[in-house]
Amino acid sequence: MPPPETADRRGAVAILLGAVLFAVAHTQSPLYFSNQHQYFLHGLAQADHGDLAHDWLANTADPTPAFSFVVSVTATYLHPNLFHAYYFAILVLYGICLAKIAGEVFPQSAGSRTIAVLCLIALVHSGIVRWASVRLTGVDYPWFLQAGVAGQYLLGPGLQPSAFGVLMLASLAACLAKRPYLAALLAAAAGLMHFTYFLTAASLITAYALPEFMASRWRFGMQILAVGVGAMLPGVVYSAVHFAPTTMANVEAAHTILVIFRIPHHTLPSRWFDLVAGLQVTWIAVGIALSWRTRLFPVLLVVSGFSLLLTILQLLQPTYFVALLFPWRASVVLMPIATSLIVGRVVSMLGARLEKPVTVAGWFLLMVLAAAGVWIMAARQAYHPNPDELQLLKYVRTHRKSGDVYLLPIKPPKASTKRGSMSASFTPPPRSHTEKHLIAVDLQRFRLHTGAAIFVDFKSIPYKDIEVLEWRKRLALVERWYAQNDWEEPTVQREIQAYGITHIVAESSYVPFGPSLVLEYRDHAYSVYRLGQALPRPMP
Repeated sequence: MPPPETADRRGAVAILLGAVLFAVAHTQSPLYFSNQHQYFLHGLAQADHGDLAHDWLANTADPTPAFSFVVSVTATYLHPNLFHAYYFAILVLYGICLAKIAGEVFPQSAGSRTIAVLCLIALVHSGIVRWASVRLTGVDYPWFLQAGVAGQYLLGPGLQPSAFGVLMLASLAACLAKRPYLAALLAAAAGLMHFTYFLTAASLITAYALPEFMASRWRFGMQILAVGVGAMLPGVVYSAVHFAPTTMANVEAAHTILVIFRIPHHTLPSRWFDLVAGLQVTWIAVGIALSWRTRLFPVLLVVSGFSLLLTILQLLQPTYFVALLFPWRASVVLMPIATSLIVGRVVSMLGARLEKPVTVAGWFLLMVLAAAGVWIMAARQAYHPNPDELQLLKYVRTHRKSGDVYLLPIKPPKASTKRGSMSASFTPPPRSHTEKHLIAVDLQRFRLHTGAAIFVDFKSIPYKDIEVLEWRKRLALVERWYAQNDWEEPTVQREIQAYGITHIVAESSYVPFGPSLVLEYRDHAYSVYRLGQALPRPMP
C-alpha cells in the first residue's frame, strides 16, 4: 500500500484529470453566443474592438465592470481565444468542487470512487446526453438537473459573468475544509463578478459566521463577516453610485419595463414556476437532507431558507425591486450541489467488491463523453446561430466605417403565456417569426461579429433607470419606422438624423421607399441601405 502522501497526490491528480474530461464533455459555444452579446460589449468597446466605443449601449452604465475589465485586458493585450481557456478552467473547477463536496459529505464515495461521482455528474452536464435528449424529446431535460429555477443557471454555453458562480461552489468546498475566511472571500468574489449573486453570497457569508455566534465565538464570527462584507463593499458602492435612482417615477417605469416586458421569464414566478420547477425544488430539498449532520447542512439550510423566505414574501407582496434582486437565484448553486450529493450518496452505497470495476467503468465513460463533446463542437451540433445572417455580417464587418450607425429590424417577442423555462443550447435557433417563448437569435450577434455600432437591439439591455427608458423608446421608434415604408417622411427623417443613423438593415422582402436611400448590399435574407447624406453623430 502506498504511503498516505502518495495516495493523496494520486487522488488529486485523478480528480484533476477527471475534471478535465468533464470540461471537455460539457462543451462550450463559439465566440460570441447568447448572453455574451450583452456582457462582452463594454469590455470589447474599451479594447477598441471595431467601432463599438461609439455604440450607444456600450456607453451606458456597466452592470458587470469586473467582468468587463477581464474582457478588455484579454482583448487588448492577449487573444480572444483565451476566453475559451478561461471558461474551460471554470468548468474544471466546477467538476473538482462538486466531486470534493460529495466526497466530504460521503467519505465512502471519496478516494478511487470519486471518478464514479465525476462520471455521473458528467452524464447530467455532458453535451452528448443533452443533445440526445433534444433529438429524442425536443427538450433538454438533463439541463434541469444542473440549472436553477427561473431560467437561471451557473454554467451556460460559454464564458459570462454567471459562470463565476463556480466561486460559490469553491466557497462551500473551502467551508468544508474549515477555511472560513477563504470561503467568505470566494463567495464575495462571485458577487463582485455578477451583482445578482450578492444576495446568495451574503447568505453564504452569514451562514459561515452563524455557527460561531451560536457557539459564543463572537469575535471569530465578526471577523468572518468583516472579511466577506469588506470584500463585497466595492461592488455595493459601485452599484449605489452608477445605478442610483434619478427619480422614483423613472425607477418605477424602468422596473416595469424590465420585469414585465424584457425578462419576465426570470422575474415573475407566475411565468417560471411550473411542474419542472417544483420538481427542482424537491430535488434541492432531498440534496439538503442528505447533508444532515455534516458541516454543509446548516450552510445550505441558511442559504435555501433565506432564498425561500424572500420568494414567499415576493409572492405575498410582489414588488418589482425584489423581483430584480432574483431571490430565487440561490437555486443555481443549490441545484448542482443537490445533484452532486445525490450522486455521492448513490456511489457511497456501492460495495467494496464493486469499487474497482465501477472506477474503471467511470474512467471509460468519462473518456467516451469527452470524445462525444469534441464531436459536438467540431460538427457544430449545438449553439446554433441564425445561418441566414452570415453573408450580411461578413459584408458589414469588411465595409463598416468609423461613425456608421446601423439600424436593425428588431422585432420584440410577443407576450407569451407559456410557463416554465428551458435551454436552447442544443435546440434549433429560436427565430422571431416562429418562437414566442424564447428570445429570438435574429441579429443578436451583429455588434460583436461586425464591430459596428447599432441603434438598439432587444437582446442586450442597460440597467440604469433613465437608460432603460431610452432603450424602450428606441425599440418603439424602430417598430414605428419599419411599420411604414416612407423613410423620407419629415418626422422619420428628423428622428433618424437626431440619432445619427447612417445605414438601414432590412429583410430582403422589405423594400423601403426613399430617393436618398442607396442599396449597398442584398442577399437572400437581408439588404443594407445607406442614407444618401452622412448624418451627424450625437455624442454618446
